[in-house]
Amino acid sequence: MRSITNSVEKYISIFNIGLQNTFVYRWNYFLRALFGLIPLAGTVFLWSAVFKERGAGLRGYDYGSMIYYYLLTILVSNLVTPTEDEWQIAADIREGQINALLTKPMSYLGYRFSIFLSSRLVYTLVTLPPIAIIFLYFHKYIT
Repeated sequence: MRSITNSVEKYISIFNIGLQNTFVYRWNYFLRALFGLIPLAGTVFLWSAVFKERGAGLRGYDYGSMIYYYLLTILVSNLVTPTEDEWQIAADIREGQINALLTKPMSYLGYRFSIFLSSRLVYTLVTLPPIAIIFLYFHKYIT
C-alpha cells in the first residue's frame, strides 16, 4: 500500500511542478489564449456572412447551431489535445534530459501525463468563464 502512495505522490509533485511552470510563463499563456480567439472570430464572421447571404438555414442548421457546434469542437479539442508535448519530448531527447528522466524510478509517460494534466487544469480554469458566457448566449440553439 505504501508503494502505491509513494507512486501517486511522485506524480502529484510533478503535477505541481507543471502548474508552477504554467504560471511562470503566464504572459505567453495569456497571449496564446487571446490569439486563439482569432479563428473563433473569423468563423463567427464567416458563418454570419453565409447565413445573411442565404437568408435561411443551411441543410437544417442555422447560424447559432453552427457557432455552438464550432465552440463545442474547440472546447473538446483543446481539452484532449496535447499542447507542445511533442516539442518537449523532442527537446528532452535533443538536450539529453530524457536519459535522466528514464533512469528515475517513475514512468516517463506518467511524467508527461502529469505535466499535461496540470496544463489542461489551468486551461480549463482560464477558459471556462468566457466559454460559459458564450454557451449561455447560444443556449437557445442547444437541441
